[in-house]
Amino acid sequence: MNIEIIEDFQRLLEVDVLFKPSPFLEGVNGTVDDVHSNSFCNKVKSNNSRLINCRKDCFSDLHEKFKIKLHTSEMKSCHAQGQLICIPIYFENEYMGTLLIGPFQHMSRRLSHKIKEIDIFLKELAVFDNQKCDSIKNVGQAIGEKVAINMIEAQYSHLKKELHPKVLACQQYLKLKLNKNITIEEVSNHIHMSESRLMHLFKEEVGQSVISYFNHLKLIEAEKYLIYTKFNINKICALLNFKSPSYFGVLFKNKSGETPLVFRKINKKLIDP
Repeated sequence: MNIEIIEDFQRLLEVDVLFKPSPFLEGVNGTVDDVHSNSFCNKVKSNNSRLINCRKDCFSDLHEKFKIKLHTSEMKSCHAQGQLICIPIYFENEYMGTLLIGPFQHMSRRLSHKIKEIDIFLKELAVFDNQKCDSIKNVGQAIGEKVAINMIEAQYSHLKKELHPKVLACQQYLKLKLNKNITIEEVSNHIHMSESRLMHLFKEEVGQSVISYFNHLKLIEAEKYLIYTKFNINKICALLNFKSPSYFGVLFKNKSGETPLVFRKINKKLIDP
């Protein structure tokens, strides 16, 4: 699954994508570190001995930086002056690894090297501007998190257990009610379980409350509306029965890290540049 995710992202961007797992994930089934096949790096290494230190692990120092403290994405130059976007991936404040995207050329960054032998290779790279880089960072963050979570699930799959049938019934019911407001009483009546027992069991097995999970489902649906439709915020709030646009905005930013309008702007650029 991880290989397919990375390869699809590479085809979309037409640049190389590599996920370098942190030591926490090393040796986990599903690692995609070896999927990376960078033709630019290979050409540089084979054609210019002065850049022999241009190597696959040239950004291994990022692990030390990112694992110490939460950081945001940044852009760095490789040894041969290609640009790479480096996206640190965290899960529950634990550093999972770094997603490296590139190399590519950046429109506003002038090359400082004087090694003419690799100019021809640099000219073959894709050219991105600031807006494209911002879009890539946003989507790359989500893809990196998906890859890391897949790796964690692969590592601990033998420990996973099936959810309680009542919890599954509750989840299915909530998915059918995204355009409504629900109460614990309503859900408990539907699945024939007491409110207190439902709240305790659901939190124990899912890791969040029934209402938090329900809002999470709504926000996922809201993301689809923002990307694939032209509905304004008021209409999306009405369709998903949020009590107010301001309340929706707070929930959405807590989940996605962006306001709904900024999220729409960034993701629509990547899908329809």
